[in-house]
Amino acid sequence: MSLRIIQLFIALVFFSEPLLAGGGSLYSRFGVGDVQYFVSPQAIGMGGAGLATGSSKYINAQNPSLLGYIDQTRISGQILFSTHSLESDFSSATQTEGNFNGTALAIPINRFVVSVGLYPYSLFNYDQSETGQINVPTGEAVSYQSDFEGTGGLSSIPISFGIHIMESPSLGSLYFGAAYNFIFGTFEKNVTTEYSDFSYETSEKYERDNVNGANYTLGFTYEFPKGLLLKNDKLSIGGFYSAKETLNADREIILSTAAGTDTIQTDNGNDLTIPQRFGLGLAYAFNSKLMLAFDYQTQKWSSLKFFDDDVSFRKNASRVGGGIEYKPTSLRRSGFFKKLTYRLGAYVLNHNIKIQNEAINEYGFTLGFGIPLADGNSIIDVGLEYALKGTRDAQLIQEDIFRISISMSAGDTWFLEPIIQ
Repeated sequence: MSLRIIQLFIALVFFSEPLLAGGGSLYSRFGVGDVQYFVSPQAIGMGGAGLATGSSKYINAQNPSLLGYIDQTRISGQILFSTHSLESDFSSATQTEGNFNGTALAIPINRFVVSVGLYPYSLFNYDQSETGQINVPTGEAVSYQSDFEGTGGLSSIPISFGIHIMESPSLGSLYFGAAYNFIFGTFEKNVTTEYSDFSYETSEKYERDNVNGANYTLGFTYEFPKGLLLKNDKLSIGGFYSAKETLNADREIILSTAAGTDTIQTDNGNDLTIPQRFGLGLAYAFNSKLMLAFDYQTQKWSSLKFFDDDVSFRKNASRVGGGIEYKPTSLRRSGFFKKLTYRLGAYVLNHNIKIQNEAINEYGFTLGFGIPLADGNSIIDVGLEYALKGTRDAQLIQEDIFRISISMSAGDTWFLEPIIQ
């Protein structure tokens, strides 16, 4: 199975293209798009809380110290489908998108666990029209329509390691991890403006940004000694720090009218600076069946720099999420529904943008299921989310969002001599 795991990982990497491009959140139009907070398939059903939920079955995308729990070579991959129902005081619409949502490979080597992955850092996908009027020198008002389209976003390739540093019945357990993250991506924007007066030419502006760079992440997890409150309970605290990222960027702009086309090339070096990210989580397992988890993350987006673009709409972002996980039994011969893992959660996401002094927030509820496969080492996870994003105040847009994620995690044992009988 070892070779099949490598082949599957390579296939998932090459599969990392948008599945559907019908348009996502209209708010992704601003800055670097919708910043992603994916932690693990397990966390999705628990409101995204997973920074302290150590497990040998899951590769954690944000806290590299949790790699120290993995005792088998593992691969994971996920796809995400979203539907955005948009409504304002003037109109309504529905947009859908499907995205590859990350893949990772983790390999235990002696005391270390080494991992490489590919995850989306931000999603940039919108399709929007705006209408209005301009006053011309003759004193008349000319109507216009501008169509805005954008695709792209940022991706991250973390090369990570985790290690179990300490284990003591009286002192507890300590894990440490670190990652070096290669960050890259493109942003493609197109604006077409047409006028009701044919004496004014239709104009088109195409803009493409290419960015790349790297940063590092440090993570820790500490497990208190068992039996802190109950006989078989376990309390864990985990967190990560991801450093400020200064990415190299170049921009190409193509302006088109009936009179011709003009191309502008810009290459100023360090033109996209995105801020540090910090997260802290708690997990409390009453026993082997029931666990609660809670996470908090924050990122100082008010310090964003993106060429000479207007970034006055940016504000600091934060996310709070929590949930519960219940696993009736671990016995492989139990009935199907008893072998499932059930998850429920909620979150509040204060997005990194404000428009017309209105903060754009998101409130979500989550539901998840873990489905073990017959081999005992593989799991299919299904996550369902419903969220309310934005507001209709100040003539803005409110989005009802439904997301469904499907993940698979498979494991195998490497570097062991076969037993010959």
